[in-house]
Amino acid sequence: MQRVNTPERLEAARVTIDELFQAHVEWFLTIANGDSQALNQKELEVFVANGRLLLGCWTEKGTRSWKIFSWEWSGEKLTLAASRRMGADHPVIELVPRAAAKAIALTVKAARQARCEALAQLGLCKSAGREN
Repeated sequence: MQRVNTPERLEAARVTIDELFQAHVEWFLTIANGDSQALNQKELEVFVANGRLLLGCWTEKGTRSWKIFSWEWSGEKLTLAASRRMGADHPVIELVPRAAAKAIALTVKAARQARCEALAQLGLCKSAGREN
């Protein structure tokens, strides 16, 4: 995890996390206490206020914000060590980019097409083998 304990690290984290949010349209948010939900990139915000890096988002319980102490991007998941309610809560927040339904449908279609082509090739081989 990369700590956010200097102004330079704070700004670098803000820029990187914001770029991640912009790169993926949908995210799946999970908070350590078990709450989870899907969010649109427009429902997530990372910003600096009073020298602190903050994550803000719309949840099923309304607008929430957390102070971010450290973060890590694994290439598949964004993990944030955070606090809320003046330090009373210290959740670990995980944000995973969701594949858009259209992208999933295209992947399934391509896999089906490849399977059909493979089966068609087997069919041709079998009928050619019978002729010999």
